[in-house]
Amino acid sequence: MSILDPEFSDFKKAEGYLSAGLPKRAEVIRPYQGLGEWKYLLIFDGDYYCEEIGRANLENLQNGYALTLMPQQGKNEYEIFPLTAEEVGYEPFTGSMNEEEFVLQGNRSTIVPGSFVQMDGCQYSYGSITAEAGLTGNLILIRP
Repeated sequence: MSILDPEFSDFKKAEGYLSAGLPKRAEVIRPYQGLGEWKYLLIFDGDYYCEEIGRANLENLQNGYALTLMPQQGKNEYEIFPLTAEEVGYEPFTGSMNEEEFVLQGNRSTIVPGSFVQMDGCQYSYGSITAEAGLTGNLILIRP
C-alpha cells in the first residue's frame, strides 16, 4: 500500500471499522505521532453521495497543526473520476488541539480528525468534516 497512490480499495478494512467500531486491540496514539503523510477518504453520504481519496499531510506548526488534503480521485453513484489541484485546490486546514478536542478549520469546511489509533501494522484516524453548506461527512486517514 503506497501513500503516494491511494485506491478506493485501500479503505475497505477501514470503512468496516467505521461502521462496526474499532477492535479492542486498537492502541490510541497521540496526534503528534500522526505527523507526516497519510491516505485519506472523505465520504459524503446524504442527498448527494460522493467519495474523495487522496494524500494528506499532517504537520506541526508553531501555534497548532495543519492538515493539507491533496485530492486525487472522486467517486459518485455513477463513476470514478480524477481530481486535480487545478480543479479543486489543495485545502489546508489549520487549528489546535486541547485536552478535549482537535479542530481544524479550512476556507470552506471544518475537520474534526478524531482519535488516532494503531493496530495490525497500520495507523488510522476516524473523524468528520462539515462543509459551509451544512454538508457533513466522514474522514478516514490511513497509513501502513
